[in-house]
Amino acid sequence: MASTVALFAALWGGLGGCSVGPAYKGPEIKVPTQWQESAGSAADSVWPAADWWRGFGSPQLDSLIAEAQRSNDDLAGAVARVQEADAQVRIAGAALLPSLDAGFTATRERGAISGAGPRVFNVFSAELTASYELDFWGKNRALRAAARAAAVASRYDQQTVALTVISSVARAALFPSIQLTAGGGYESSALTSLVSPPNRVYSVSAGLLQPIFHGGVLRGQGAYSKARYTELLTTYHKTVLTAFSNVEGALVAAQQTAEQRKRQQDAVATAHRAFEFAQQQMSAGTVNILTVLGTENALFSAQDQLVQVNYLHLQSLVDLFTALGGGWQQG
Repeated sequence: MASTVALFAALWGGLGGCSVGPAYKGPEIKVPTQWQESAGSAADSVWPAADWWRGFGSPQLDSLIAEAQRSNDDLAGAVARVQEADAQVRIAGAALLPSLDAGFTATRERGAISGAGPRVFNVFSAELTASYELDFWGKNRALRAAARAAAVASRYDQQTVALTVISSVARAALFPSIQLTAGGGYESSALTSLVSPPNRVYSVSAGLLQPIFHGGVLRGQGAYSKARYTELLTTYHKTVLTAFSNVEGALVAAQQTAEQRKRQQDAVATAHRAFEFAQQQMSAGTVNILTVLGTENALFSAQDQLVQVNYLHLQSLVDLFTALGGGWQQG
């Protein structure tokens, strides 16, 4: 039994694997060095925090967001998908390790024995079986890498990386798979002598399976993976450009509404001074009440417009944080 295990270990440890297909290289996307509407230098920039909404100073908003984080079904589903992807990583990685099984059977039989006639006898057997698939062509490693990439994609909702590795899996499927199997145990008609050396049994086997003709299925799968990768690469490229455009547009809106708010604040201050001056003139008897009411109405109108501009500015900030991905800490 020990020699069997040693032989299997030698075969497993002594045979290395090779990888098929190029290593994954992320798509190259040109990133702008700065935003067109950015104000100040990069050193003066402040990265938005993960809890960026607290900058609005609204306890009610903080409470609503906390409730959404606890109760939102979409967020709960996203957490579950991450857990599913992590479990798939463990499942895919298991193929790179040997499998080990143990078994024990007890059988009572009645049969004819030469020279002794019919007899009833018991047969006890215990067996330990190990098997391992040599990953010569990197298929199992590619599957594990694809599962890991899918786990990353589940966190960032990006599947281009995973499909790149999947194309390597389809390519590796064109090469043969090699499996090693070893088993050993004891078999005896008496339970008390089950583990004695004369009752030891073992078997060692190896298998090689080479795909020869499958009607073009394997090469078709490889071509499909490549085409699917190209499709998602273009979608990824478009998504990145759209994200840059959204950030640029949000920056423009935030800057323009900030300038508009400053102008409206000046207008409110001017209207307030006009109202106070009209009150003074009425007290001096130079104007009537209608003039005062007119300036007061202009002040109310300017204040109302300022409230609306403030709302637009806050909305543009929310859009900006959304375009930036919700805020983060600078690493």
